[in-house]
Amino acid sequence: GAACVALALAVTHVFRLPDVARDAGSGAVVDGFRASTSTTRKLLEPFFGPPLYGGSVGGLRTFVAGSAFLAVAVGAVLAWRARQGHRARFALYLAVLLPSAWVSIFCAGGATPDRFKAKDRRGVFVDWHLHGGDPVDGRHTEERAMKRQEARGVDWAITTCHDFRPARAAAIAHGALGTEWSGGDHPRTPAPHVLVLGTSHAVDAAIAEKDALSAVRAAKAHGALVLVAHHWRSAKHVPNLPTPEAFVDAGADGFEVGNRHADAPAAEAEEVSAVARLDALCRERGLLRVSFSDDHGVPAGSPCVTWIEGVTEDDLKREGGVAILSRLRRDADPAVRIDPANVIPLLFDRVAPADRRSPFVAVFLWPLDYLRTLGLAQRASWFLWLAAFWFASRRFAVQERA
Repeated sequence: GAACVALALAVTHVFRLPDVARDAGSGAVVDGFRASTSTTRKLLEPFFGPPLYGGSVGGLRTFVAGSAFLAVAVGAVLAWRARQGHRARFALYLAVLLPSAWVSIFCAGGATPDRFKAKDRRGVFVDWHLHGGDPVDGRHTEERAMKRQEARGVDWAITTCHDFRPARAAAIAHGALGTEWSGGDHPRTPAPHVLVLGTSHAVDAAIAEKDALSAVRAAKAHGALVLVAHHWRSAKHVPNLPTPEAFVDAGADGFEVGNRHADAPAAEAEEVSAVARLDALCRERGLLRVSFSDDHGVPAGSPCVTWIEGVTEDDLKREGGVAILSRLRRDADPAVRIDPANVIPLLFDRVAPADRRSPFVAVFLWPLDYLRTLGLAQRASWFLWLAAFWFASRRFAVQERA
């Protein structure tokens, strides 16, 4: 069994996928960005790697189903072999326990995420769709959420709880507050989701409104930046959802074209095409295109982030987050407005959206897809842990015979 895994590691290295960042809207490769693996992950790759891969590009259902299939398939073979040798029984225990550990780490959101890095570029990574401390569906505190953003290399993060405003902005928010308007009764009553970013007055004005278009208008009247969240996903379960054009007419400044709900193989073909239409609308109207993690605490990893070219951390400290947000509005003074072309929605996915596997196939082949993403240090970690497993199995067999 160890030899088979070692062979798979060697073969998949030959067909290794390049480490690239893509435009979340078009799927095109964007030069100058990469994701750096943490030291903790390199040391514990067999334990942290699969959950982080599942959280980044696998999707919850695909990852859990794939882990269960792998445990059952390998466990069935080893259970048959267990009658023929002591080592097979030891391997059987690992075949059940290791996927269980993967799912536990995935669902707990406990792994250290990869870190986004830019080379020869001047700008900041931003994530303005976070649910740390969300009283509705947040799975961890705001403090923990912001620490995760710092670990991901994000320079500017804003908490956006459902229809709720934090009392104060976190340090990494640079003075800006936010909310995700979702009708006031999320998740019981389906409604569009709108990100409102700016001052406390703008956020409160949006929360007070009862329909999405009125929330957009109220927020804009108070100087907020307004972005429509995962419109393609809302279209599947929100009755009478306003069209993208209706949101634009109400004053929306842009749309998410990247989100954790669109980064998995489970994303259906119509969703991919819907994102492409949103992307085209934003380019045609000069609107912002953004990609955010929509982090609720689980899982730990997300390949979605946005890069703002030309804005630095010094600018954030000097001007403040609210001032920078005002320069991103579509009605900002042309002399100071940040060009929407400088706002790049990134998706750190080695596979182009058009080439993703179907959900059914992904359940069975995700281990091979995962192995194709590993670097040399991560493969070395697997080899070392396989060697430790081999020696442990020998000791287990000797003790059981005794």
